[in-house]
Amino acid sequence: MLEKIGSVKCLLVLLVVCIKGEVIFNEVVRVTGLKTSTAWSCAKRLEAGGMIELKKALTLRGPRTLLLCKEEGSRALGEIKDLLEKLRG
Repeated sequence: MLEKIGSVKCLLVLLVVCIKGEVIFNEVVRVTGLKTSTAWSCAKRLEAGGMIELKKALTLRGPRTLLLCKEEGSRALGEIKDLLEKLRG
């Protein structure tokens, strides 16, 4: 499952999305400090891996892309947490 994340940058995107549960794409860019293109590539990779869902939404500020955490994304973060705890010994 961890190979679906692909990079530390994509892990950062997954963390933001799954901690918040649902987040607007622009906020992911702002919080992570990633370039828009990098954050978008990660979002598409995570979506293809079944970890997040991308959803278009109409807001008062116009159309936005929402990123939602899926069970697979939460499970991947759980695996990472378990691995880090094993390393701590």
